Amino acid sequence: MDRRDFLRSGAMLAGAMCLDFKSFAAAASKMGKPNLVIGILSDIHIRIPEDVTVLEKTFKYFRDRHVDGVLIAGDMADTGLERQMKLVADTWFRVFPKDKLPDGSHVERLFVYGNHDFEGQNYGAMDVFLTKEQQEEVKKTELIMNHKAEYWKKYYHEKYQQIYMKDVKGYKFIGAHWGTWDGTPGIKEFLDKNHAKLVGTKPFFFFQHPHPKGTCSGPLAWGQDNGDSTMALSEYPNCVAFSGHSHHILNDERTIWQGAFTSVGTASL
Repeated sequence: MDRRDFLRSGAMLAGAMCLDFKSFAAAASKMGKPNLVIGILSDIHIRIPEDVTVLEKTFKYFRDRHVDGVLIAGDMADTGLERQMKLVADTWFRVFPKDKLPDGSHVERLFVYGNHDFEGQNYGAMDVFLTKEQQEEVKKTELIMNHKAEYWKKYYHEKYQQIYMKDVKGYKFIGAHWGTWDGTPGIKEFLDKNHAKLVGTKPFFFFQHPHPKGTCSGPLAWGQDNGDSTMALSEYPNCVAFSGHSHHILNDERTIWQGAFTSVGTASL
């Protein structure tokens, strides 16, 4: 599968999903067995235990479709608290115990932090579920931004890396955690280091929280980085990038941008 085949299949499925699930099923049946099945989410914004209801249903939807991996493009913990990160992890392992499907197949976790995971405590949303006194206490003990590597290891059982790469059934996935409001430093250097593994016609997949500047959802969309990722990814026409942050709707044609590479907005759960 090259980028053209991927885009043709993706566009057909996206269009069908915007119409109805019956059309989606009909479109999918014409494609044959896919090389890769990935569930894609972003901006799940978990605050309290009741918030995981839709997330759990979504994970089960992916499970029942035998996904090879699940991608979350940031903003998991709405107010940047450990307890919210635990809710996401507990929900994941409830549906995918030991990262596996019921038949024992491995499901790859493709998660990255977004701005809410690091600084959501500053956005005022804690007023909804914590008193002022409780807020001060949790800010001393539970902020993910102060323990990002520790909590990542604790809840997802893998080493935290600012930018990482995983292989899913022979396809490369590169995840870049939230850096700053300008972007994530080191993307070009990471791509350059792994150039030989990425170059060619076979698609690889890049995901971060903010939109690569000037790509999906239009040039004025909320949630763009400083353009470093766009410049770096433009060397790879076989790249398909996923990003969230703007919450821009899926059934807007601008959500899929096809330029030097392909950039897809992931909306919000």
